Parts: sequence; structure tokens; C-alpha cells
Amino acid sequence: MNLALHSVQGLAHKLLLLERSTIASGLTDIQLSLSVCAKLQIPLTRFAGPVGFSSLLSRALASASVDSQSLQNIDLGPDGVLRSSEVSNIMPTLNHADPNLNEGSLLIAHLLALLKTFIGEQLMITLLSDAWPNVSFDKVELDTEEKS
Repeated sequence: MNLALHSVQGLAHKLLLLERSTIASGLTDIQLSLSVCAKLQIPLTRFAGPVGFSSLLSRALASASVDSQSLQNIDLGPDGVLRSSEVSNIMPTLNHADPNLNEGSLLIAHLLALLKTFIGEQLMITLLSDAWPNVSFDKVELDTEEKS
């Protein structure tokens, strides 16, 4: 597994749990991940612009789609919003080596891994705090890879 992806796995799961607590129950993890991406769109667009946000999200979706057939049914619209007409009928089809990553957190983890790689952990946490102002990310523990 990609070390950057592994390091943000817990944070991706936390974001899905935050969404699950604020949105009507009964949504799939993929639907929740679409909601997480929508929340991140505002601060990321402010930071990187609409093209930058779309590029990051497109790359995260492409990477996550390699591991999940269900994510292959999701498209990025011209407005930077993820859409799928098949979301309500999604069955788990993960090919990923880590069983702790469900399809929804897989997409979010790929997005967070890209952010961590390109802008660093502290700025990523700042952007998450902008999207979820009532949540403290100060004590977020990301697994860090060993530096040689």
C-alpha cells in the first residue's frame, strides 16, 4: 500500500464518521464520501482554484477507481462535483489489499494523500478545519513514514 495513503487512512475514516453523524442515516459510504468531497470543495477551491480542485479530485478518483469497480461509476462534472446515477445500487467490490479501507474512505484517503504530498500535513489540516470549523483536527495523528 502507498505509504501516503496508509498515513491518512484514519483521517479519511474520521471524515466519513463526521458526515454520517450530520447527514440522514442510510447513506452508503460512497454517498458519504461524495458529501465529504463537496465540503472540501469550498476551501480547496479557495486555495487552489477551481481547476486545481478538479485536478486533485480527478486524480484521487482515478487512483481509487483502480481498487474499486464501484468508484468507476462516478464521474467528475465540469463544476467539480462528483456524480453517479448508480450510487444507491452500489455493492462492495473492493480489490484493495487493505480490508480496513471501504470504498468511501478509499476515495477520501486518496484525496488526502494527494493533499499531504503536495501541500503538507499542516496546510491540509488547516483546510480540513475550514471545511469542518466545529471539529478539532489539532490532535489528528497521521502515521508518518520513516525517513532514512
